[in-house]
Order: sequence, then C-alpha cells, then structure tokens
Amino acid sequence: MNRSRKTGLIFVGFVLLLVLALSTAQAAEGTDASATPKLETIVLVDGSTITGIVTTEDGDSVNLRLVDGTTRSIHKSFIASRKGTKKVKVVRGQVWGRNPMRTKYIFTPSAIPLRKGEGYLSLKQLTILEGAWGVTDNLSLDVGSFLPGIFMGKDTANVILGIKYARKIADKVHLGGGVTSIVLPFNGFVATPLIGLTYGQETGDAQVTLGVGKPFAYNFKEHESASADLVINLSGMVRVSSAGAIVLENWFFPGTPGLCFGGDPGTDGAGEDVFCEESGWGMLSIHVIGFRKINKASSWDLGLIYLGGFPVPYPWFEYTWYLGE
Repeated sequence: MNRSRKTGLIFVGFVLLLVLALSTAQAAEGTDASATPKLETIVLVDGSTITGIVTTEDGDSVNLRLVDGTTRSIHKSFIASRKGTKKVKVVRGQVWGRNPMRTKYIFTPSAIPLRKGEGYLSLKQLTILEGAWGVTDNLSLDVGSFLPGIFMGKDTANVILGIKYARKIADKVHLGGGVTSIVLPFNGFVATPLIGLTYGQETGDAQVTLGVGKPFAYNFKEHESASADLVINLSGMVRVSSAGAIVLENWFFPGTPGLCFGGDPGTDGAGEDVFCEESGWGMLSIHVIGFRKINKASSWDLGLIYLGGFPVPYPWFEYTWYLGE
C-alpha cells in the first residue's frame, strides 16, 4: 500500500471515529440531561448556606426543594445573599466536572471563548511554554515562547503571540476569529489569521470546528513577505469519560505539492532530483490524534502527529495547568 493511500485511510478513520464519538456523546447527553428549575445557593444572615431548587417565590419568601427531597420556605429578611449554582453533570452514572480545555485542541483553538478571569498555562514537548487568559467573556490573549531559542542567541529569540474573539451565535454554535503568530524580533514573523465555526455543547464535551485562514510571513532583514494560498483546519474533541477525551486535529494546505523528498548530493554535486509526492489529499496535510486526561486543576495530552504521505508519526506531549475560574 503506497503512502497516499495510507494517509487517506488514516484521515478517513479519524473522521469516522469523530462522528461515532460525537453521536455517542450526544446520545448520552440526551439520555442523562434533563431540564430542571433554577438551582441556587442561599447564604443566610447567620452565615449558614442552603442549596436547592427554587420551586416558588413571592414578595416575602423563597421556597426551596432540597437534595433530600424535603421543602423549605425561607423568609427574605433572613437572606444575606443568593446566587445561581451550576448543576452537576451526570453521564452514564458518572459525575463529570467542568472541562476547562473546551477552548483548545492541540495546536488550534476552538470558537468557544475563555471567560473573563479564566486561563491556562501549558508546557508542550518540554520546550514550549504558552499561556492564555480571558480578558473579557469573549476576548482572550495568548503569549508564549520556544524556550531553548531564547538562550541560543538573538537569531533564535522568539515570542508566540495570539488573540481570539469568539461568541455564541446560535444554540450549540460559536463563531470565532483571531491571529496566532511566532515573532523573531531580529528576523521576522509568521502569522496565521484564522476564522472558525464550532458546533457542539457549550461545555465543550462534544464539539467539532471548521476553520479557514491564510498564513503569511515577513522578513525584517530583507523586507520581503510571503504567503500561502490557504489553510483549512478540521478539528474535534469528544469527552469519553469524566476524566478523559479524544482530540482530533487535521490541517490542509491547498496549493502545496505535498511531502517532498530529496536524494544524496552525489560526488558530482548534481544529486538526485527532488521528488514531491502528492499525499492522499493532493496537498501537504498534518493529522493529529491524542488522548486528553482531564484532572481537577490540570490536564495532559499524549498524541501522535502524522504528516500526509509519511507513515511514521511523531509523538506529542503537553501538560496544562488551569488558571482562574
């Protein structure tokens, strides 16, 4: 079997796995989730708290149904404060905590936004440190660096910069856009503006994102610029348990020749011709499959990166700490 066919089969397998997992997750969501009245935590003037479902409320009192099934009426003069409380999500008998990594896949973000005061700090391949922070409920900033490059001299000094604006535009639909860039202050930069549409649960437990962008670069020394025709991204994430998720990511670069190979130079210096093989999609492509372990205050990703037309994957590891709410 040639490389082109292998690449095509790998990607088709990724897509089938994503569709199957999304269907399973949506079915579980529909089976276990049900509409319930508002859940509140009420703080009384003596400092004690009561959590329950508000069944009725009038000008003088609030009636709650407590966890044990009993009801309680509280006069409003005894209430110091009250706030809405998030419901616990139960799927197939397991309690699922929040999914703080709902806003990103491996390399690319989804169109689900970080909320104000929410963020993360991640270490990728033990060499790339990157963090993101929600400035508002819709706007977030990203900064990082390839750490070894900072210590190797000014030619490799670098900083990763990014910005994303995203918002919900319909039920289970988010639209987002932004720019991710790598800046070498003494050489130039590479940037990719990207706009994406995410469909799935707002919790991020089952989602798929389609993104389109146009990478470009600029050389400070030569005052020259270059750009690619287009980049297309198709990514998905499906939570398969309370502490685990499958992450899939695919990048396509239309207009590129695919993976190129070159021979040894030879004694005459002429060498062999460079051979560019069209991968299974007729262009350069990158495919990632990974497992994400979700902890209460952190997560880690372990995955494989495939270059279209090249059968041997590259390993990927990332550890992330949650920041803020």
